[in-house]
Amino acid sequence: MVNEQGIPLTFEIMTQNEGQEKMALAYQRSLAALGISASVRTVDDSQYQQRSQSFDYDIIVKSFPSSLSPGIEQVGRWSSESRDRQGSENFAGVADKDVDTLVNAILRAVSVEDFTAAVRAHDRMLISNFYLVPLYHVGSQWVAHEKHIGRPTIVPLYGYQLPAWFDETVQ
Repeated sequence: MVNEQGIPLTFEIMTQNEGQEKMALAYQRSLAALGISASVRTVDDSQYQQRSQSFDYDIIVKSFPSSLSPGIEQVGRWSSESRDRQGSENFAGVADKDVDTLVNAILRAVSVEDFTAAVRAHDRMLISNFYLVPLYHVGSQWVAHEKHIGRPTIVPLYGYQLPAWFDETVQ
């Protein structure tokens, strides 16, 4: 992977802990097979926070925790107004009027149908523009517990919630 002048594609992946570093190194090996040179640099937490808030990186490893219903957080993550705002979550540097239109459609939706259509269109727009590289997805939650600890028959939408668990030996 080289440009018109024959300069190879290279960039740095900034990580903040050993777990992220392991993922980045695996990604680095995959990129090398494509002729892309990526270096991995692990920094301490304060430097990671400072650099990610000031957009001083090529690529970072981030997760996007979200609610069951996308809303106002989409402005801070994807809108043009948050692109250059220090401390925003617009880590990809998105500034696209079409993305802005879809974020506004999510926020202004009145009916469930309009909301669902806006969220799906927004999702397709983000995927088609390759703002993120998904490295992993864990579709379940793993919880270690002792045999006598029970849990409710119906699990909350947000997964396990320890206050709802109980000791089956106590009557």
